[in-house]
Amino acid sequence: MAKRVLIEQERVNSRLVEIKHRYKNYCKSKLAMNKFMRFIFIYIAITVCLAFGASACAIESEVNGETEKEKSSRLEGKVIKVADGDTFTVQIGAKKEKVRLLLVDSPESVDPDIPDPEPFSLEASEFTKKKLLGKNVQLELGEVQRDKYDRLLAYCYLNGEMFNKQLLSAGLAEVAYIIPPNTKYLDELEEAEDKAKKQRLGIWAGK
Repeated sequence: MAKRVLIEQERVNSRLVEIKHRYKNYCKSKLAMNKFMRFIFIYIAITVCLAFGASACAIESEVNGETEKEKSSRLEGKVIKVADGDTFTVQIGAKKEKVRLLLVDSPESVDPDIPDPEPFSLEASEFTKKKLLGKNVQLELGEVQRDKYDRLLAYCYLNGEMFNKQLLSAGLAEVAYIIPPNTKYLDELEEAEDKAKKQRLGIWAGK
């Protein structure tokens, strides 16, 4: 009888050891699964954040009207001569190109049909010389790339800032020559002009 009880106890103890071993394996497996699921969650979270960040950058770039494709398509050159506020010459490689800024018109200082310089024409010319002469710039051409004088029609960028807009913001030009399809930045430029008008800068001083 005592021997049978002993055998039964050993069997129970063996069963308990087996159950304990299985439980440990289960816990290890569950812990590994938890770690794996945690890794998957972190990976998904990082992927979503990166994707969202890229989308946000793309959206911001679109809002500013400057996609990477547009930036890479710009012509690069050095301003070697300034005719007046809105017209200058750029050295692009081995070629010299006359450039007329799109959607802006500064007072005339060199027009043969106008004997005397218009008010603020010299200031506009000096402003452009100070900002651009001898500097490397980027040119974003309009959809219609040349005018009847064979000048490049462009938005000019210096250090990432549009010079057409700077000229308007200083009150040294007005929005003009609104000729589709070259109207890409019209709203932005009109906004800059309106601010200069409200502050009575430059050509708007007496108006």
